[in-house]
Amino acid sequence: MKKKLCIVLALISSSILFAQADNTFPYPNSGDVGIGTGTDQNNVNFNFQVHGITDYIIRLQEAQQAVTKSGSTKASGALNAGKTARIGITNSETGATENDGAVLRMSKFDFYIVNQERKNLALTSGVVGLRLHGDHQRIWMGAQSYYTPSTSTELASTNIGTTSDNGLYVRTRSSSEEGYGVSVRVRKNEQNAIQVVSTDGDDVNFTVKPTGEVYARKYVTTLNPFPDYVFENDYKLLSFDELRTYIAHNKHLPNVPSAKVVAANGADLGEMNRVLVEKVEELTLYILQLEARLQKLEKQK
Repeated sequence: MKKKLCIVLALISSSILFAQADNTFPYPNSGDVGIGTGTDQNNVNFNFQVHGITDYIIRLQEAQQAVTKSGSTKASGALNAGKTARIGITNSETGATENDGAVLRMSKFDFYIVNQERKNLALTSGVVGLRLHGDHQRIWMGAQSYYTPSTSTELASTNIGTTSDNGLYVRTRSSSEEGYGVSVRVRKNEQNAIQVVSTDGDDVNFTVKPTGEVYARKYVTTLNPFPDYVFENDYKLLSFDELRTYIAHNKHLPNVPSAKVVAANGADLGEMNRVLVEKVEELTLYILQLEARLQKLEKQK
């Protein structure tokens, strides 16, 4: 019995010594793992430290996962990630090879958390969190449970690399001509690109269709200046002859954009409303002028 106990203690001691490859800092070239690294109590750098000293060559599976969704189906080859420290986390279901489970990796100045099983990756505080859904290639953020993997496909898809799915794209800087702040893409024209629902969740109060149609209950714009200036004494109202000549020559009202201009550049709704109010007020003045003439003629009878 004593002999067996000695053997067990010897094995435990050798395992601890192996894990504590080095407890000094900085590591020598031969150091890979350190526990309580430091020279004394006042110079403890880490309770546990993994120190990489060699280049890491990303092999086929991880290189394949690193390929962007640009239409390519095959990795271009092995990649050198540089000086790297790696920690693998596996279980009896994932397997125990270097391409199984999850990996914490520090390569040069970049840190990676990778689920090599292409399933879910969650970051949570217990009440709010972020989940990357490997099954549906979507990102979910919010105050929900992160302990039960979701199977829903109604999840946000942020900065997806394909135009074959619905997506929200946010770009703050672009060297391409197709720069944008926020871009929303949908697969079908009958779907809503943007939808705002009331607080009770029943009424859709605002929608934007990919065909360019916008539906809203109320539209508010600032009109500056509002056309009440038409009623000022110094406002130059065209005479009937001047207005008739202008219309005959230009085929549209003064200050109103022509059909050709609107077809080419569209129409500013706020500005068009201002112009329409201006024309209504001018029309009111013309009616009043005609009414004054009519009264004068009636008095002459």
